[in-house]
Amino acid sequence: MDPLDPIFPFSRAHELRLIEIEAFQPRARSKENEVHCSYCASIAGGLAGAGGILIGQPFDTLKVRMQIAKSGGPPPRHGGFIAMYRGIVPPMVTSSTVASLCFLGFDTVYHILHHQPGPAPLWVHFWAGSLGVLPASFITCPSMMVKVQQQTAQERVGTIECLRRLTRQRGVLGLYRFYGLHASLEAFGRGWYMLTYEWTKRLLATEPITHGRRSDDLPLYRRTLAGASAGVVGWLSIYPLDVIRSRLMSQSPHGDQRFQGAMDCVRQTVRECGVRGLFRGLSVTLLRAGPVAGFILPAYDLIYSYIAKL
Repeated sequence: MDPLDPIFPFSRAHELRLIEIEAFQPRARSKENEVHCSYCASIAGGLAGAGGILIGQPFDTLKVRMQIAKSGGPPPRHGGFIAMYRGIVPPMVTSSTVASLCFLGFDTVYHILHHQPGPAPLWVHFWAGSLGVLPASFITCPSMMVKVQQQTAQERVGTIECLRRLTRQRGVLGLYRFYGLHASLEAFGRGWYMLTYEWTKRLLATEPITHGRRSDDLPLYRRTLAGASAGVVGWLSIYPLDVIRSRLMSQSPHGDQRFQGAMDCVRQTVRECGVRGLFRGLSVTLLRAGPVAGFILPAYDLIYSYIAKL
């Protein structure tokens, strides 16, 4: 006890104690900080997402071709390695916007659900990921439709021509066929994606994480491992239904449709290929998921932290 405390209530000892107490009090985010954090999430998400597309596109093309291949047959091959980048224009055009919206949505929902200092419960990360991705699904659904059509075409089809074919009969709404299935998959998978990333970071931390969800003191290689784990878990949580989505979206926009809906697609896929048919292309997907998520999530963390300090 400082002997001067009774005489000078605001002596150095009291001052330090007040500072210490104040540091642990929850503080409301000012409007300026909210805008700044929004810019951080948008810019960091956009840059990280664009890099992830370049890394993962060849694996994604191979995955889709394996998913739609007939029972017992090899995946179709068209055009060699360069053709593995078919369909990259739609996701590249939209990738920065989509990634910005996804991470901005996550950041917004996160701060709505969690107001206290320190790390949030893991369920906050799940719901922030699930709900935060829904606005972006209005962009990713038509982008996914065009991408799958290009990836599975027998000949090279440009993006504009593909859009014309898809909208010729049903108009713009034709790009949003199977939107309900698409949005559900994106939300559920994204929730597990963000939850797993945070849980693995906490597991790999040498000391308890007390500085918020970005854990700036965690080494990069550990964050990369956490990101790779999140990518794998995220895909495992939705993969069978992703096969159904690919098969539905790969149908020709003209003429009779092979599948009458998602349940019919499940029945026909299981009848033709067995239950294993719902997991075709899984090995390629997981091989892609690790490097892509191992790049995107740590890159987002690092870029966000750097911009926030400016």
